[in-house]
Formats: sequence, structure tokens, C-alpha cells
Amino acid sequence: MNRGDAEWLNDASGHLAALRAHLGRVDADDGLVLDAAALRLAAAIDCVGRADPGVRTAVITPSLWRDIVGLRNRIAHAYAFVDRHVLLENMAKDVDELQALVDGMLSRVGRGV
Repeated sequence: MNRGDAEWLNDASGHLAALRAHLGRVDADDGLVLDAAALRLAAAIDCVGRADPGVRTAVITPSLWRDIVGLRNRIAHAYAFVDRHVLLENMAKDVDELQALVDGMLSRVGRGV
């Protein structure tokens, strides 16, 4: 059975909600919770990446998507070399923007666009 765009995007929203919860109780020195937050961000990005590219491109510019995927790749492949303070700051700053992008994609999927 193939998962549809709405399922992937709802999963992304769930990961972002968990990320917000982690951010509410983490500082850069709390490695365990910061690791969990980073994992949730990477998982949310992976879910968005599974959605139809046409839907994604209608909401997220290709250059922004490259930046988002680049962040996911740094988390997944070079996490030991990421400055935890910078990561935490960026996650806190960008989680709402990423949620807004996911919501925009969900809106398009809901309209069958």
C-alpha cells in the first residue's frame, strides 16, 4: 500500500509538534533532548520529501528546499560536527516556518491541486 501525500505531511506535522515539545524543555547542554529534537526535525524533513514534488515545489522554492535538505543531511551525516547552540537556535527560529510550509502543502493536497 502506498502512502499518500496527506499522510506524509500529517506525519511531518506530528514530528514538528514533538520537536516543539522538545524545544520547550531543552538547552544546548542537554544532549539527550537536543538529539531527540534534531531527530524529529530530520524525520519531518524526510516526510516532506516523500510528498509529491509538484505539491512541494508549489509551496517551497527549489532553493529553499535545497537549504532544508542540506540541514537534514548535516543532522543525519555530520551531527557530531554541528554546533549545538546554532542548531538549537535555528530549530527554535525555523520550526514555525517549516510548519507553515507543511500546512501550505496540506492545503494544496486537500484541494486536489
